Amino acid sequence: PTFFSSARDGWATEDVTLATSGNAGDDCTMAELLDSIVENIPAPNDDDLLEAPLAIAVNSVSTDTYVGRLATGKVEAGVVELGSPVRVLHRDGSRGATGKVTHLYGTRGVERVDLGGSAGAGDVVTIAGVDCGVGDTVTLANGGVEEPLATPPIAPATLSMVFGPNDGPRGGREGTEVTGSKLRARLEAETENNVTIEVNPVAGGGEKMEVRGRG
Repeated sequence: PTFFSSARDGWATEDVTLATSGNAGDDCTMAELLDSIVENIPAPNDDDLLEAPLAIAVNSVSTDTYVGRLATGKVEAGVVELGSPVRVLHRDGSRGATGKVTHLYGTRGVERVDLGGSAGAGDVVTIAGVDCGVGDTVTLANGGVEEPLATPPIAPATLSMVFGPNDGPRGGREGTEVTGSKLRARLEAETENNVTIEVNPVAGGGEKMEVRGRG
């Protein structure tokens, strides 16, 4: 189904005439869209998937000051429980880090909420306790899947820039974080939350760092 909608004004409709009339906000709400989602999109899980070995496809990563590395993705199969020993499978099939689920979160609206004990196939979760990246598969350390889930590759960088400490006549006169080590630490910290960039030292460039990204 094709819907015409205004998220700002809170309406959606399949009737293009109504949508372009300027009166859609008076005559309809988001109910038509939400009903269509329930009718046309399959449920996110079933009993067979819940009984399968755990497999989480990681689609974003971030870092929390208090709990460390966070990985967000859909539980494609199985059940993830707080305290479960887990391991990482990279996209190429090689094995990554192991760890234990120390925190288990979900999202309700725009807020992150603690899911407590467990989440199952179909849920989108954020877990802490294991070092992984976008495109990796998180599974149980014992009895998990042996092959990674198929995930789309990260698009390659389209441009690069070189950053370094100010070596001009006014270098060091302004700012508080002006050294190469501080600059490098800040750029490398960004790679923990932004998987679309790469940071590498410049050969023969002293304290300069090359940053590759997609704009």
